[in-house]
Amino acid sequence: MAFNPNPSRKDYVATAGQTIFTFDFKIFNGADVVVYHTVKNSGVTDVVLPAKYKVTITGDNGGTVTITGLTVGNGDYIVLERQLSIDRFTEYQTSGDLLAAALNYDQDYQTYLIADIAVRSSQAITVPPGVPGFSGALPPPLPESYLRWSVDGRSLENDTTPATWRTETEQFRNEAEGFKNDAQTAAGKAKNSDLKARKWAENPEGQEVEPGKYSALHWAAKAANVLGIAQPSFPADEGKVWVAKQSGSKWDEILGTPDETGKKFYSLTSNGVKKDSRWDEIHYNPEALAGNKTLKATSRGLVAGPFEIPDGVTLTVEDNAVFTVV
Repeated sequence: MAFNPNPSRKDYVATAGQTIFTFDFKIFNGADVVVYHTVKNSGVTDVVLPAKYKVTITGDNGGTVTITGLTVGNGDYIVLERQLSIDRFTEYQTSGDLLAAALNYDQDYQTYLIADIAVRSSQAITVPPGVPGFSGALPPPLPESYLRWSVDGRSLENDTTPATWRTETEQFRNEAEGFKNDAQTAAGKAKNSDLKARKWAENPEGQEVEPGKYSALHWAAKAANVLGIAQPSFPADEGKVWVAKQSGSKWDEILGTPDETGKKFYSLTSNGVKKDSRWDEIHYNPEALAGNKTLKATSRGLVAGPFEIPDGVTLTVEDNAVFTVV
């Protein structure tokens, strides 16, 4: 039997559904291997029950663990670790046989035990070598206290003073909550300011924005009345094209939606189309359609005033054309 110096632990990052995991450290029987399973990102490590895996030994060179009763996910951690029982198998007798095989077995077993302790110790929190006069003993547990280094830095001790970081963290949390509320309040005020600005611009004549205060549209109407200028009236639906009648039966002002034009009025001096009105054909105060008419695709037509299609006359509006009667 040759001594196997390999460390008594193997770590794996598994692939999805992986079942076979090899190890290269010496064991004496299947019970000497303990299997740990950690689900990816869970932070929880479980000991796998022996009934859920099978150990195959390959001489002194290690072996294989085959997991049979556990589903291993991609990125899960599997750890194989040797854990020998602390035992002595041979009681040597005075003047008795001192056989090489028995002696080597005992010496190997004890050496493996020491090696296992070394592997475990490598995962423990330790003090760097060479630190003089240091005591690693923990003080007695004390409720609601913290561990800290002593003044001379040679030992750990209980700290019963209130943790300022806890108070500060609570303070920061409250301040953050306050900032959140302030931001929500500011957003509400901004929305209200936007609505108020619209009222100052658009509230109709006679409708107050604030007690005794009126919109720009109100005062424009008042000024127009003083000067004798006819004022247009508009439908409530801002999505439509608006038309205003100045006098008699003549329609000479047309208002496009603000998102289309960015302007208020277009003046028409005769039947026809103002270049930037976005209409292809405009008729004001018509009484009847004189003859057959076809409104071509992608064209726009607008009729303002009484409108009649006589018998025998056809008005055709092709697909994708727009025909509006006001």
